Amino acid sequence: MCTQAIIRSAVIGIVVTLMLAGCQRGGGGASDDTDDTDDSDSNSEPTDSDTHPCGTNDPTLRDGNADTLFSIDRIPSLELHLPAADWEALQADAVAEEYVAARLCMDGVSVGRVGLRFKGAYGSLLNCFTETGDNICRKLGLKIKFNEYDEDNRFFGLKRLNLQGNRYDDSYMRETLSYRLFRSLDVDAPRAAFAEVHVNGELMGLYGMVEEVDGRFTDDRWPDNGDGNLFKEVWPGNASGESALEHLKTNEEAADVTAFMAFSDALSAADETTRADVLAAHMDVNHLARYMAVDDAIANFDGITTWYSSADATLAGNHNFYIYEASESLYTLIPWDLESTLSLSTGFGDVPHWTQGADCQTVYPVWNGANQVIAPSCDPLFAAMADNLTPWRDAIDDLLGDAFTVEAMDAAIDAYAAAIEEAVARDPHGPGEAAWRTSVAAIRAEIPLLRERLQLLQSGTAWTPFKVSTDAVNDLEEQDSFGLRMGTQLLCNAASTVAVSVNETDPLNGTRDLRMDFAFGNEAAGWNQWNFYQVPVVDAPFDAGALSGIRMTLQADQDRTLRFDITSAADTAAAKGIFSGWSIPVTADAATVEVLFADAAPPSWAVDNGTAPDDSLADILASVTGIRFFPQCAGRSGTTGQLPDGTLDEGFLSVDDIEFF
Repeated sequence: MCTQAIIRSAVIGIVVTLMLAGCQRGGGGASDDTDDTDDSDSNSEPTDSDTHPCGTNDPTLRDGNADTLFSIDRIPSLELHLPAADWEALQADAVAEEYVAARLCMDGVSVGRVGLRFKGAYGSLLNCFTETGDNICRKLGLKIKFNEYDEDNRFFGLKRLNLQGNRYDDSYMRETLSYRLFRSLDVDAPRAAFAEVHVNGELMGLYGMVEEVDGRFTDDRWPDNGDGNLFKEVWPGNASGESALEHLKTNEEAADVTAFMAFSDALSAADETTRADVLAAHMDVNHLARYMAVDDAIANFDGITTWYSSADATLAGNHNFYIYEASESLYTLIPWDLESTLSLSTGFGDVPHWTQGADCQTVYPVWNGANQVIAPSCDPLFAAMADNLTPWRDAIDDLLGDAFTVEAMDAAIDAYAAAIEEAVARDPHGPGEAAWRTSVAAIRAEIPLLRERLQLLQSGTAWTPFKVSTDAVNDLEEQDSFGLRMGTQLLCNAASTVAVSVNETDPLNGTRDLRMDFAFGNEAAGWNQWNFYQVPVVDAPFDAGALSGIRMTLQADQDRTLRFDITSAADTAAAKGIFSGWSIPVTADAATVEVLFADAAPPSWAVDNGTAPDDSLADILASVTGIRFFPQCAGRSGTTGQLPDGTLDEGFLSVDDIEFF
């Protein structure tokens, strides 16, 4: 089973550019939902009358128990009403993230006047608009501010509520499942559930509903110390006083970040003999160990362990977290933005784990070479944690034995799926019911692999990640199936499935080869059956300019075309799936084929429809990051691009002895 996903390389590129603009090894970063504008003025004052479409406000909603709001026993209907001109203006300037006045009802009961805006910043808002301003995302996230026009107004005790558009998650549930795992180990995390949203009577669809991390959150989680300093995306050991003040989210009027900077400066100055003591003096290391156990379990490749950098390893920063002063000078982490978790199909290649030492002058290409990261163990906090891994290993034992068993995860997935199934089917801006079911099944299929990865990390046992050597024959004789998924990308369309494995039954050569098994299924539009397997090369980016090409042995279940590409940071249309490569005929008879770099070109469909970029082949060859296997569907109608009704194209591709020459 493959994971349906949107590759976030272009999104991350924007995030990294903005992050590094204000950091020296960090200094806080930009996230997919930068919330710095929450207290800005609205772009419109309330102009509607006091007459509410749902009648008189219900005061019981003001102080209701938020646990009931975030229950999945029912999916609430949030109905927003505002003048049509205001709604049109809000959509026309969504990236401004400025509030307009709206009236809110929940399940037909009046909540009152609220502020409404779009949310998501770089990852799920800014990147949703083309240069001409066209929205290419099916659903934009929303934020509701209940006290925008009445400072005392609340909704189940909340001042704000986040409604996630799930741009990167056809299942709707990765974030909710991941927050659940954090809470299972007593890591304070936002409550999350689901809601259907209507605007002026029109169904917008199903959204993820996520609690805001703010003063109400800290009051609830730390009732004896709810007024401490809360920071968003400023990292201890890697901060300046200016960045700490900039990212302070509470107590802004009397801002005092002295204690946080004392911690940060002490951690930055510590050496390997003192850093563990400094960390223990300022953070609950057992809580931190539990946080990291869950972060590793969900494969959070866009969280605190990912240190986006430039070519200069001294400039780096992480994001998607809050940090709270839970007691005097004692800080705790709070997770944020978990939409892209619970999948091993990432572009993170051979970046060392935070428990592993690394060369801190090395930058590692990720997301097809579009970005670089440094090893997380180069950060003093992670280096201090790695000095004593016993609490982390103990936390992993707790997780593997309880909330992260296959049975427990299946039960949680079942519960969420049952709760949202009807709303998914109604969602006019969702991925569609078929894509949703496939994505849910993909999460289930990943859980055993994620558990295996977590167990290997816990024990310090190395696996063999599949990275293509450019100076030796890649015969797969020492490869294991688990390593085929680590640091590679395996993706397909919603109605299809694909899996990769080491094949030891009648391999092409030697004792093992690589096998892709797939079943292509139709989408609503023709020619949309696809899958691909992308593998990094060793020591990327690699300069292949002096070489001639690539040879390999191939076999398929029947006559097929294999689209075989090289990937590079110089590919300007990578986000559209357009790379330079070759269309290779493959048959049921094994054969060795050679492709020449001089013949590499964009796929014919991109050339025909005018979307092929004018990329320099010399630049691409000078910075090769990987190779990409893209077997083509067989049996489609030449006029409709569809398979015969009710049929799948089930087949395989076998590959062996890959060699650059």
